Amino acid sequence: MSTPGYLFPLGATAAAAGVTYLSCVRPMLRGRGCAAGGPDEAGTSQCSTNSPEDAEEVDAEIRRLAEEVQLLRHELDLRADLDVGNLECR
Repeated sequence: MSTPGYLFPLGATAAAAGVTYLSCVRPMLRGRGCAAGGPDEAGTSQCSTNSPEDAEEVDAEIRRLAEEVQLLRHELDLRADLDVGNLECR
């Protein structure tokens, strides 16, 4: 006797919900999750907190990457112009 095709997805969904509850929801309800914002038993924070220095580093990295993207787009435009120029010469 074969089992219906919907039982495996239903079981996988139930298992995922159980794991999510055990690893995320229950610790938050007990005040130990990142959403609670409190320290754990050892007195250290479980969540990463961004200091102003970290934010400045991230902003600098974003600016650097934006400049790099701008340069790459410019290079791509130049290559496209050269490709068009080569087609016209033939």
